[in-house]
Amino acid sequence: MGRRLGRALWIWGPLAFYVLTIFYLSSQSQIPWLQGAPDFITHPIEYLGLAILVARALNDGLSRPISGRRLAQAFALCVVIACVDEYSQCFTPNRFCDWADVVKDAAGAGAGLGLLRLARNLLTRSDAA
Repeated sequence: MGRRLGRALWIWGPLAFYVLTIFYLSSQSQIPWLQGAPDFITHPIEYLGLAILVARALNDGLSRPISGRRLAQAFALCVVIACVDEYSQCFTPNRFCDWADVVKDAAGAGAGLGLLRLARNLLTRSDAA
């Protein structure tokens, strides 16, 4: 039981921390260290990382191949998180809900999953050589 719990925390813990951090930052009226950073850069980078962690968790790690179906599930979950995150900003002073941000988030998630797939394919090829 202890090993399974440890494994679950290892796989799901970073994702839970990352999602909680996203929602915490979104609940802030201002994020001083992000002032002036263009959101067409910050949103995709944020969700690129999220997508990799979601795929890692759903796949029970990155040591085995990730199916296209699993990548699609990871992408869908990232979009749901982005939608909930944007909606929650309607209730935060000095923040607003902008559905264009969901598109930026989805682009970052797609890029992250694409990079993950590419990296897995390159690693698999180098292992076979």
